[in-house]
Amino acid sequence: MLGIHDPRSAAMVAAIGAPLARLGALLGATSGTVELFSWAVRNPEHPLARLLWRPGFFLQEHVLTAEPTPEQLQVANAALDACLALESPADGDRDRHTADAPPA
Repeated sequence: MLGIHDPRSAAMVAAIGAPLARLGALLGATSGTVELFSWAVRNPEHPLARLLWRPGFFLQEHVLTAEPTPEQLQVANAALDACLALESPADGDRDRHTADAPPA
């Protein structure tokens, strides 16, 4: 009599079931984490929310970020100058742009 109770069938079920169980556990853990951090974003003043964010803030402040180098500051200033030059209208277009602008 063949069925799920013979050794070969049990091995096949285990071979198929184990990866599916791991995938289900991973999906459940990921979903739970997303919901937990979504709650923490909606309730930033709650002590538990602040506790959840603390390790990430610590890593960001002490490990993952550093003061910019002079070269990075030079590139940032050049990019800012280029953006500001694109945003400022040409002399002939100044009246057209200010006419379309909403009142301050």
